[in-house]
Amino acid sequence: MKAAQIKYSRRAGTLAAAACAASLALTSPANGQSSVTATPFGGSFSSPVYVTGAPGFPDLVYVVERGGTVRVVEDGEQLATPFLKISDIITAGGEQGLLSIAFPPDFADSGLVYAYFTNKDCNPVTGGCDIEVAEFKIRPGNPRLARPGSRRTVIAIPHRDATNHNGGTVAFGPGGKLWLATGDGGGGGDQFDNASRKGKLLGKLLRLNPIKEGGRNGLGYRIPNSNPFVNAPGRDEIWSVGLRNPFRFSFDGDNVAIGDVGQTAREEVDIVSVDTAKGADFGWPAREGFIAGPHPERTTGLPLLDPIHDYPRPTNPPDSTFRGVSVIGGVFVRDPRLAGTSLDPASDPYFFGEAFTQPTARSLIPDIEAQTFTNLTSYPFGIGSVAGIGEDALNRVYIASLNGTVHRIDPAAN
Repeated sequence: MKAAQIKYSRRAGTLAAAACAASLALTSPANGQSSVTATPFGGSFSSPVYVTGAPGFPDLVYVVERGGTVRVVEDGEQLATPFLKISDIITAGGEQGLLSIAFPPDFADSGLVYAYFTNKDCNPVTGGCDIEVAEFKIRPGNPRLARPGSRRTVIAIPHRDATNHNGGTVAFGPGGKLWLATGDGGGGGDQFDNASRKGKLLGKLLRLNPIKEGGRNGLGYRIPNSNPFVNAPGRDEIWSVGLRNPFRFSFDGDNVAIGDVGQTAREEVDIVSVDTAKGADFGWPAREGFIAGPHPERTTGLPLLDPIHDYPRPTNPPDSTFRGVSVIGGVFVRDPRLAGTSLDPASDPYFFGEAFTQPTARSLIPDIEAQTFTNLTSYPFGIGSVAGIGEDALNRVYIASLNGTVHRIDPAAN
């Protein structure tokens, strides 16, 4: 998500307190409201994982494919020439690959774009590959075509122990800073003890200032002085610790929302103010959701953040309790076309997904100040293998599926 899309939330203090997540039943869109539909969008794709837009170019939609290609859809038509193709520098498959891109607020002037991927620096035994965020430049004056040869590594993070839990999102947030969220390094139960350690960059929310020209101290970025671990114990890049696999996150004004994938017990959605997350612990592996995690002894002493919503993963045999698997963090809906629907932007709904269950799309209305929510709603679109929920420069919301489809969320026809 881009800083150009960020608005300041009206949410705090305006919503009634809700019951805890476990007691909320899934609902259909409320009576008296028109519903929404998922419209096939943009043509044919190969394992699309993310959709975004560029500030200043509302007619262009960018679709990220896991294998290393970014497609452009202009005025609803997919262009034959990709925006970017970097399959030769990434490792793809499973949870690895090209996972997202982000355009800075000044993209129309700078022509820069940032990509998050697993690169070719891998452990041949485990298959784990390093996480990289790299900067690319577009061809002069052409937002439809980037230059693969312009690659400049901003940050590379060792990730050698397993192929999974790579995180996956890079985004510009409040103040125009570059943010990324990394997984805990793979395996079950944070066996590598990454998420709670302040000296490692895995299982963390990070904030950087990319350097547009040149470098310093061998790094492609600078550390904002207001990061919480500057001149304190810990890596200066870290904003928050204690995440398992925050595959997708997004911003709404000064708030951050993270879908953090669980393990054997709970999935969770974390929505807090950026200031609240500063120097705080999202709990993993000492906790999973609201319950004790696999390593309750790994407490950090940092402020502990509760999820706004957590729920059970599937059991065998199944029961009637609301359960899901592999939460896919989404976006705060702000598309004005959805006024009067169950995703009316006036209510500040948060729209998120799940990778493998049906239905795979849900929404809730959070009260961030009270850390409660209302209106947990399910959308039976029939889209499987959800890999990303994003929005374009016009704030229209999209679902990318590894099955090869992209859908746009539209008002349903009367």
